[in-house]
Parts: sequence; structure tokens; C-alpha cells
Amino acid sequence: MWQSLLIAAVSASGAIAGIVTGAVLNQRQTNHHDDITWKRERKRERERWAREDADRTFEHRRDAYVDYYGALRDMTFLVYNFGMGLSEKPDDDSDSLPSDFQLHTYRKLQHLRLYATPAVVLAADDAYNAAWQWGNRARYGQDEEEFYEDQFGFDQAEEALRCAIRSDLSVPDGPEPSSDAIIDPNGRMLSLIDPVAALDDQ
Repeated sequence: MWQSLLIAAVSASGAIAGIVTGAVLNQRQTNHHDDITWKRERKRERERWAREDADRTFEHRRDAYVDYYGALRDMTFLVYNFGMGLSEKPDDDSDSLPSDFQLHTYRKLQHLRLYATPAVVLAADDAYNAAWQWGNRARYGQDEEEFYEDQFGFDQAEEALRCAIRSDLSVPDGPEPSSDAIIDPNGRMLSLIDPVAALDDQ
């Protein structure tokens, strides 16, 4: 009798132990699966954040390029009109541009530096320096050889900047813009503004 009870007790204990062991193993397997799923979701989430950050940075960089390029063109349009005597003569009878004629463009250049690649920063600096030299040496209504030499120097630097920007933004190569100046009703030069519009549409 007692042997039967002992056998029954041992069998019950074995069954309970099997159930407990199975439950523990199943829980471990579930936890392991949950860990893998959580890590996979975290990885996907980090990749999504990285893509969103990259997209936002690209937009900021593109906007900084367009803003700077537009300010640079406005600055050189001012220089050109001043040197050609097409703008109003300064009230103080000075034959030079105001000392802060480049200030707006300089501020845009500092903003560009926050987002631009090293190649674009270098090209932007060169274009700014060429424009500043052109404007600093320009004299009202005195379009002499030095004036055109400085203009040519700026045109070269501007072309290098335009190519650097297009390369950085992966803008496909297309036909070269006309070098002839086109003036819109608001007095802005449009010949090399068109590439900016193209960049802005990307």
C-alpha cells in the first residue's frame, strides 16, 4: 500500500517538476524572443531617426546655399551698377561704396558655414572675397580695366561655387547658363539666378 502511494507521489512530483521546468524554459524562450524583437525595433527606430535627421540637415544646407547665393548675386549686382554709374550717386559725394555694402552677404556666409561641406565653404569664401575685392575697389562710374578684371575674378569664383553646390546637392549636370546679364523688373540679375531656382526645386 505504502509502495503504491510512494510511486504515485514520485510520479506526481515528476509531473510537477516537468511542468515547472517546461514553464521556465518557455518563459526564457519568450524573453529571448522579446529581447530580439525589442533590439530589432530599436535599431529600426534609430535608423528612422537618422534618416529624418539627414533629411532635415539636407534641407537646412540647401536653404543656406540658396540664401547665400542670392545674397552674393545681389551684392555683385550692387557693385556692377555702382561701378557702371547706373545707381544713384552717393549723397556724400563719395566715389566708393558704403563700408558695410557686403554685410548682408557676410551674415549669409556665416549661416552657410553651419551646414556646408568643406568644399562648398572653401568655394563660398573665395566667391565672397572676390566680390568684396570687386566692390571695395570699385569707384562710381569708373568702369576701367581694373573693374573688369575684378568682375572676371568674381565670375570665375562664382562658377566654382555653383559647381560645388550642385555637386554637393547631387543636382544633375545640364546646359550651362548664359553669361549674358538679364535684368528682371525688380532690377535683379537673372542670368545666374536660374541655377539657384533649380537648386530650390530639388
